[in-house]
Amino acid sequence: MNFKYEHYHLRCICNEIFEDANYVGELTWEATTQPINSGSAKFGLQQKVEPIMFFAKNKNNQKGFLLKELDSGLNYPHQGKLGKCRFEIIEKSDAGGYERKTMKFSILGQYPRDGKRWQIGQDTASELEKENRLEIVDGFVKKAIYPEDEIDKRKFVPFWSHLNAAQFGTAQSGKDLLNEIMGKAVGFDTVKPAILIEKLLSYFDKNSIILDSFAGSGTTAHAVLNLNKQDQGNRKFILIEMEDYAETITAERVKRVINGYGPPTPKGGEKTIEGTGGSFDYYTLGEPLFDEHNNLNETVGIEKIREYVWFAETRIPTPALPEGEGARTGKVYLGTHNDTAYYFIYEKDSLTTLDYESLADYVQQKAERYIIYADNCLLPETFMRAKNIEFKKIPRDITRF
Repeated sequence: MNFKYEHYHLRCICNEIFEDANYVGELTWEATTQPINSGSAKFGLQQKVEPIMFFAKNKNNQKGFLLKELDSGLNYPHQGKLGKCRFEIIEKSDAGGYERKTMKFSILGQYPRDGKRWQIGQDTASELEKENRLEIVDGFVKKAIYPEDEIDKRKFVPFWSHLNAAQFGTAQSGKDLLNEIMGKAVGFDTVKPAILIEKLLSYFDKNSIILDSFAGSGTTAHAVLNLNKQDQGNRKFILIEMEDYAETITAERVKRVINGYGPPTPKGGEKTIEGTGGSFDYYTLGEPLFDEHNNLNETVGIEKIREYVWFAETRIPTPALPEGEGARTGKVYLGTHNDTAYYFIYEKDSLTTLDYESLADYVQQKAERYIIYADNCLLPETFMRAKNIEFKKIPRDITRF
């Protein structure tokens, strides 16, 4: 990235998308350790690091990153009502001080033993009981202490803002790994190493959905698959790539990472690098639904148009038609969702009209409400209001995404 131009413009774009108030911070990644020793560039300022910007969807709701915990000597060997915990006895001795009768009351049906009193007052005890944090263990009333209660005592590996090449690789090491996976040089000059992306993703939930709008060589998918194998996570990835290598490099790399790559080992015949397991689907963009005149593009096919209209209305996949439904009705009936029946009256070579005749022919499903698409409508508004029918004009009223 060119710091002078690209860095500035990237920040502007991110501010526009996420808002400046949701800016979390910036990391630096040591992308190269090799200087340029040729041409005029060797006399200029050489860029060693690449920036990585962090934005939150809503910074006010951000709870922090998931950090790796260091051994702090705190153990939670027991199973309490709320999860793993350790128990603390809440009695203390009366010895050495005056007797406090207010600290001798019933908790969970038990009183302190002779010469003892509770360490907590009655209000605190009542609150802890409501929270299921008091239990009888081995005949004693004890307080359950959970990991989240001792966050200040626990120690974590910090999320440092600089990622060095020795630990997280360089653009060159990312390129070398890609070529190794593909079995040849594939023409990518700078590739982010998978270990770098793994590091970044490890700070977030194991069930995250990761979107990479500029998938390139597929490093993000590689990192997700590696992490899921390491920690049994359920992360999912969505890769978007518009260049012509999407299938031959991006998808092919993901396939090889899943199945394993490298030459077979001499003995077992297995791949040198074991596969991560997992799966993915590969999709390509179809024809646009609307043509340059904003009319329906009929080369897409009527079924695809129907599926689009159904999804635009309901945001769910197209359902199967009811068994035994007539062919004519099947052409226009899209389905019923939330007590609303959807109809799409469309003919490729002629205009369609919603009138009493077409209503009687097509609308045979009982529903609380009806949404009917057609080219024209001749039904009176008073009739449609009485029957809870909403007319939508083709193509004007079809939702555009």
